[in-house]
Amino acid sequence: MKRLSLLLFLLAPIASAQTFNGTLDNTDRIREGGAYYDEFSFQAAENEMVRVRMTGVDFDTYLLVIPPSDGVPYVNDDFEGVSVSQVEFLARESGMYTIQASAYTSGLTGTYDVTITLGPVAEVETIEGRLVPGDEEAIKGEYYDEHIIQGGRDGQISFELLSYGFDGFLVVRSPSGHVFRNDDATGLSYMGTGMRISRIEPMANESGVWTVYATSLSTGEVGAYDFRVIKTD
Repeated sequence: MKRLSLLLFLLAPIASAQTFNGTLDNTDRIREGGAYYDEFSFQAAENEMVRVRMTGVDFDTYLLVIPPSDGVPYVNDDFEGVSVSQVEFLARESGMYTIQASAYTSGLTGTYDVTITLGPVAEVETIEGRLVPGDEEAIKGEYYDEHIIQGGRDGQISFELLSYGFDGFLVVRSPSGHVFRNDDATGLSYMGTGMRISRIEPMANESGVWTVYATSLSTGEVGAYDFRVIKTD
């Protein structure tokens, strides 16, 4: 089908969403690997939360979202079974993002829905770090860095660990003592790079001290990482 252009602008600090219906058929473009795809575009602001969800009816869905400048797509195949693909990320830059709504394998056709949800725009603090030999070690021998974050009384808070060249693992202890863990953010990969993303989803921003451990999934892994504290109203 022909290229469609969707411009979504955030008018308030709440999420806005729009759904499109489409059909893959043998007149569509063909991506590498031979599968058909349709292309959409949307506008997002830096540090805006973005969720793109594709639901198919007759085929195994495959979803790519390409950022404005680096051209390296966020990719998902199976999110909730073979007929649903979804990516969710914090926009790293303002500009036009491109969606490729596709099938997993060549020759597959059928109808689908794509829902784009934007917002809110977040306050983001990024801390650069590196796991190296000589760091503190967990019980099983994984290196880790500890970060202390001061919480507040309002809004929500979430955490991301972007690890480069190793499989990062994120552990967060809230001021009230609850512990949250994540290895790989569900349904999300960053194609063409060695980057992995671990994410603790938004929760109430309790007042007091949040303790965050940036570590690895396996013993002995080292490498650079970005740790992000994400706050929204």
